[in-house]
Amino acid sequence: NRVSDVDESARRLRETAFWKHYRNIERALSFTEEDFVNGAAIHKAIVEGVAGCERVVSEAADLILARKGRRPPREFTEKLVELVRCRMLEPALMGEVLDVHRLVYCAKSSKEWLPVYTGLVRIMEVLEACWKYLERQLALA
Repeated sequence: NRVSDVDESARRLRETAFWKHYRNIERALSFTEEDFVNGAAIHKAIVEGVAGCERVVSEAADLILARKGRRPPREFTEKLVELVRCRMLEPALMGEVLDVHRLVYCAKSSKEWLPVYTGLVRIMEVLEACWKYLERQLALA
């Protein structure tokens, strides 16, 4: 079936993209606290990794909302809210993703990177959980 082949191909592309961005975040685990807190290149890689993971999650959200007959909002955070409204995302998971989003983007503007360093593993867990949850929703839709 061509539709399922296209869906599977798109799923594989999302998966490849997600893990590529995830690895950018994961690499930061190899740095000492001092190197991490003072490393502008590390900060850039974290921001790009989180933004990339969010783009993949956003693409999945767009597909889910379109299949539900809803017009996807433009903003990432609003997409998550809309997914909760149509019961395609757990509110607690949305809250965790929004916490990660705020943590990283506040660090980017405030230059306070220690909270990001101490939360790296949790950041990765939350992004992965959200992505996998939405991919399961897509498979069911």
